[in-house]
Amino acid sequence: MKRLFLTLFAALLVCSAFAQSRTELYDSFKDATSRHDTAAIASLISDWEKLFPNDAELYSVKANYYFQGAVNEVVVLSDEEPADGRECLAAQDSLGVKGYMYSEVQIDSSKLDSAKMILAEGIIEHPDRLDLRLGKVTIHLYVNETVLAVQEIQSALEHSVKNHNNWFGALDKPIETDGVSYLRGCIQDYLSQLLNANDLASAERMIDVCIKLYPDDAVFLTDKGSVRFYAGDPQDALKWFLEARKNSPDDMLIATNIASLYEQQGDVEEALKYYDIVAVSDDEEFAEIAKAAIQELNEPVKNREIIHVDWKELKAIVKDNPDMVRGLVARLCAPELDVTLTYEERITAFYGQSLLSEGAEKSLVSAVSQLFSQKDYADALVKAKEALVINPLNLRALDKAGMCIVRLIESGDASYTKDDAKRYFNIAMRIYNTIAMTGLGNEAYPFCVTSVADEYEFMRNYLEIYEIEEQVLIGVCDVFTLAETSKYYSDTKIYFDATRPLELLSEAFLK
Repeated sequence: MKRLFLTLFAALLVCSAFAQSRTELYDSFKDATSRHDTAAIASLISDWEKLFPNDAELYSVKANYYFQGAVNEVVVLSDEEPADGRECLAAQDSLGVKGYMYSEVQIDSSKLDSAKMILAEGIIEHPDRLDLRLGKVTIHLYVNETVLAVQEIQSALEHSVKNHNNWFGALDKPIETDGVSYLRGCIQDYLSQLLNANDLASAERMIDVCIKLYPDDAVFLTDKGSVRFYAGDPQDALKWFLEARKNSPDDMLIATNIASLYEQQGDVEEALKYYDIVAVSDDEEFAEIAKAAIQELNEPVKNREIIHVDWKELKAIVKDNPDMVRGLVARLCAPELDVTLTYEERITAFYGQSLLSEGAEKSLVSAVSQLFSQKDYADALVKAKEALVINPLNLRALDKAGMCIVRLIESGDASYTKDDAKRYFNIAMRIYNTIAMTGLGNEAYPFCVTSVADEYEFMRNYLEIYEIEEQVLIGVCDVFTLAETSKYYSDTKIYFDATRPLELLSEAFLK
């Protein structure tokens, strides 16, 4: 009931300065309402009708008056316990006869009909007053007239198209936000009510009306996906979330829902694609959720398929079709993640690029690290960019380029923005996720890397492990004994397949 009054009184609880007599009537009405003085309210309505017979506020006042008279909470004494399980006070007399006392809302249907009729008249006279329409919707929902509530919402949406979303609220003041945004927010509340009541049929009817009139609205498309999910049809829900993402690609809630649905369907590869997008977003809350989900999907308990890096096959691909590899590298480096890239293609790009560049950027990357430690961020950034020309996927160069920009911004350099740094961090995160798909970090399934620097970057920036007790080379594996674990990695040892780093080291000696 409180919610209903908040909706219906929205036009009554705001003072107006343009007509003092209206303000006096308004204040008197609020006072009489707080005292539940129905006689005073009736007298005020009579005065209001004489002074402002066609005032939009008058329709709201009269509707509230009749609604208050229609809804009454009474105390019921009964010898039967309430069937709906509501709270009650039970008592038993000396003869063992039980009695029950509980409250019950009784509705005077004739007064309620009067309230609805008054609002209907007000809508005809003031079609752009959104509060009158929403008041009518709220009354319908209060008495479980969901079909009529949906019809009223449809009428409001159809009129919103006609008036180009230009709605008015209390005392004919324009809605501060654009009308469709305000109306959309109210519809979200109504949708929640219907879902909480498990009235999925009414919820879907309402959202279908919204989508019919606003087919590209991402919020309504997302609502449809939610309804289909609650209806037990996750495949159809996914379709609607994907459609919503086309119209709102920066909405991380939508992307997270898509990832979650793919995960529930067992499509780990697709789930990881969308979690990757969220993990590198500016939305810290969803990024944290996505990163945890990525790590969980990469845990051995998931029994996921490990994508083994076949260096012999990669060398053949690089030799026979280097331009194809370069094309995959360009797609992996694109500003917006190419979600059509498979993890096999990512692996071909990252590990194939190592074969293309053959470590030629190593001296530049070393210079970057030295300049960065000396806090010469401008020159370090120059060197990092030079290294990335040779190998666009060098992890240390990407990380240091992003960090240099962050430090330069902090020092007051206005020639860069956070988005400039984010571009480098995003590419690095894609590579971390690619490395994570090559193993589990244990002896049987070590993570595959292209350099020793990859190992440290992966542990620090992806697994958030900084303290190391020991590093030893066992066969072709670089094995680290960890002084700490993290929420992303719980074992005390981590194995890296150092086949490529050892090969580059051998080639360097031969030179």
